[in-house]
Amino acid sequence: MDGRPGGEMTQPDHPATRAARAGHPATPALRLLRPLTEGRTYAQAAGLALDPFVGLALSLVLVSLLLLGSAVAVTVVGLPVLGEVIMIARATSAAERGRAHVLFGIRVDAPTPLDPPAGWWPRTRAMVADRAGWQAVGYALVLCFWGVLGLAAAAAWVTGIAAFLYPAWRWLWPVQAGSLGTLTSPAYLAAISAAGLVVAVGGAWLVRAAARVDAALVSRMLGPSSRDLPACAGVACEPGQDGGSRRGGTAPHRA
Repeated sequence: MDGRPGGEMTQPDHPATRAARAGHPATPALRLLRPLTEGRTYAQAAGLALDPFVGLALSLVLVSLLLLGSAVAVTVVGLPVLGEVIMIARATSAAERGRAHVLFGIRVDAPTPLDPPAGWWPRTRAMVADRAGWQAVGYALVLCFWGVLGLAAAAAWVTGIAAFLYPAWRWLWPVQAGSLGTLTSPAYLAAISAAGLVVAVGGAWLVRAAARVDAALVSRMLGPSSRDLPACAGVACEPGQDGGSRRGGTAPHRA
């Protein structure tokens, strides 16, 4: 993917695009198979496969630290510990925005940096009340559960590809006789490969849909809030307006 001015991102060519550029409208078959020919589908599937493990790791760390901070909140060090946990959660959101950019092809701006006031109590209160930090905690919890569905979508797609390519690796099948050995017959090879192609195509579109959900989660929970966006958000900003021509939020993309 290549970046364009203003944060817009380009996608690699696929047969449907090349056919349209050549003056030949893409056939329904090409449009249906398009996700299988684009590398971003494979990157999105990898991102979905990582989701439950990333969500589980973040949830365990952040929830454990939050429980620790809440347990000692009645002491003089309790609230500062809780505030630091929220700052850790805010820091992890940067890594997740980077992962979304690499695997899902979206660019999400960071929330407005926290500028806590001077003094022990004002600083602690600002950290504990940081909205972006709490949203990062919520994102980790949501990802822990949503990631299971995303992993299922990626697994269905991979299963379809494996079945489609079964004739190429069927020699690894250890049973050559009996009921299971019939899976090596030409008729079964053709049937399994055809069914695998159907599952692979459907799974690829399912991966695309799940990737859109992931992109929306990152944008809404780890990006700037509506209060952080410039006054021209929602419309094209003129150069020099609100400090630049690129508005906050998610760069245009197609999942």
